[in-house]
Amino acid sequence: MHLDYRALSDAAAALESAAALVLSEPHTPAELGSGSPGPELLYSELRAERSATLTAIGELLRAQGRSCAETVALFEALDAQIAAQLQ
Repeated sequence: MHLDYRALSDAAAALESAAALVLSEPHTPAELGSGSPGPELLYSELRAERSATLTAIGELLRAQGRSCAETVALFEALDAQIAAQLQ
């Protein structure tokens, strides 16, 4: 089996970049500016949910990036161990 470690490392870096991008998403305005309490309340609730969703997505992307990096490290260690046993 052949693993392309560079591709997995690149995937880890891309996931980390995506997480940084998602987490740096500009914040939405605090108020809708409609002057009516109904739309303002709904907007406030949606704004909070959006923030929580972006945070969760960012954390997920970071975790996936760490998983890729750990997979590379694990397979490199296994390759080294197998190579040492073959010599």
